[in-house]
Amino acid sequence: MLSLLTNPQINALALKGKAFRPVEGNTGTGAADTFVLRDKKGEYYLAVFNYMQSDTLKTIDLRRAGLTESARYIATDLWSGARTDVGGEWTVRLGPAHSAIFKLTAK
Repeated sequence: MLSLLTNPQINALALKGKAFRPVEGNTGTGAADTFVLRDKKGEYYLAVFNYMQSDTLKTIDLRRAGLTESARYIATDLWSGARTDVGGEWTVRLGPAHSAIFKLTAK
């Protein structure tokens, strides 16, 4: 629990006091699984959830999330610190009942 409660990047995101919005508004009978937040500084955060009990690949259209389609971004996983170069559509692999939060920084 200590590592979960002392992650400075996650804590800073929570202190922004802003709500995420779903990337896709009409998901049929299932809950939305991808959410975006744009803060006052123009920084983007993306939260992705896997509600299933099996691995999944989630393709995210960054344009639908409100980002510039032709731009490139560095996606930093706020839990692990792993960085990925992304743009256009981006595929995220999530384990069973797993979630991830990314900060997207323009290159």
